Amino acid sequence: TLRDFLERLSSMSPDRVVYVEPGAHALDPSDWEVEINGLPYQDYEGGLEHPIKDGDSVTIRIVALGGG
Repeated sequence: TLRDFLERLSSMSPDRVVYVEPGAHALDPSDWEVEINGLPYQDYEGGLEHPIKDGDSVTIRIVALGGG
């Protein structure tokens, strides 16, 4: 699933990036934008529980907030 993929990716990060908070049903939209094959993950039935298959493309973008 997308959740499993993001958790595995997080465990491989040297800085221990947390994409999915424990128990969360969605990603925090103020932190991350995630697409599967060019579509927002929320567009897929199941969201974080959507199965990821060989050949799928997952894009992760950090949401940069401006400030002054």
